[in-house]
Amino acid sequence: MTPAQRLAWQGQGTHAQECPALEALLAQRGVTPPPSLRLAHRLLLKRAQPQLAAPPWDAPALAAALQSHRSSASEAQLISTAQAAAALSAYASVDAQEATDVLLALSCNAHSVCDAELRPTGKGVYPVVATANHDCAPSACLTFRGATAQLRSVRSLSAGEEVTLSYIDLCACASERRAELREGYFFECQCARCAAAFAPGGCEEDRAMGGCGCASCGAATAPLATVCGACGAQVAPQPADVRRARTDAAEAIAEARRARSAGDVVAAAAAAARALTAVRASRLPPTAALRTRALDECLKAALEAEDWTGALSAAADSLPGYTLCHGAGGASPLLGLQHATVAKLRWALGDAQEAGRQFQRASAHLEVTHGGDHPLVRELQQSAREAQAQDAHASHGRRLE
Repeated sequence: MTPAQRLAWQGQGTHAQECPALEALLAQRGVTPPPSLRLAHRLLLKRAQPQLAAPPWDAPALAAALQSHRSSASEAQLISTAQAAAALSAYASVDAQEATDVLLALSCNAHSVCDAELRPTGKGVYPVVATANHDCAPSACLTFRGATAQLRSVRSLSAGEEVTLSYIDLCACASERRAELREGYFFECQCARCAAAFAPGGCEEDRAMGGCGCASCGAATAPLATVCGACGAQVAPQPADVRRARTDAAEAIAEARRARSAGDVVAAAAAAARALTAVRASRLPPTAALRTRALDECLKAALEAEDWTGALSAAADSLPGYTLCHGAGGASPLLGLQHATVAKLRWALGDAQEAGRQFQRASAHLEVTHGGDHPLVRELQQSAREAQAQDAHASHGRRLE
């Protein structure tokens, strides 16, 4: 038993209370609770032990300060959370009302723990990280080494400048981002990126992402808005065929994701293809966020089918959209990983020269977001050197012919 485990079982941690409850549930019903309930149980145990020994960044008082936003939650959110709280209180013997507050707090403040390539491996509460405000062009990003959270700046920061994160996927136009933040985090985003889009005149970036704009002043509008929030003019609805195509694309993307989660790769591939077809009929610009999301689904489908040529086509076509959506704040882990995907596919298909360039672009982003000593960064830098050497050797051979 390690020193940390010994402390946890000697009353200076939560394991002594958590493990018996899990064992009893497994014995009685043959199941274990999902990670979200286990995380909520652990947080409740921490709140109940304010004297618990913990490092300053993980103190029980910080966990207790996380806001639940109960008064702002929708009826549907409250109902689903109450059901989860009832399940938690049934096996963990905790107060259902307090459990509801904790689960609501986790929905706004918990983080998905990810590996180096941003694949989720679990969930965790990092109270200090949770204090960072949202920005659609964030000054920092969150990455992990194991379960250790790293908050890293993605560009140069001035003294006193706020450290911000993105709470959502930035592959969305301004009206979509505001709607998601309003529903999930209970605030109206007023960051510079959104403010520019919704001001009179709007911004070219949002139009390139496929955002809707007022015909009178150009400010961004929600897809179903009838009045412009910037100038008050009546907003003419989009043509019916355009609305239908965009709706079809969004629904097909959602269907592809559901099918993939269920393990039905054939249905996921078919839905992804339908999404891209609908996007092409929607009159969206080539860098539109909806098109980028459809291409992402096509990329996943092609990789699962080992269609490397199709995968490269989808990944390469998505790069302009990725750059527009994720590159506004500086270096981006998602943009870096997309460059890495393109590099690997280029190299596998024999284009060592372009692969080398893409490996360099990938490592330039990830060196900032993950750290120059990260194994993934070193691997990409080594791949760049090898691809460049291979291209140089091939070029020399062609000159000798």
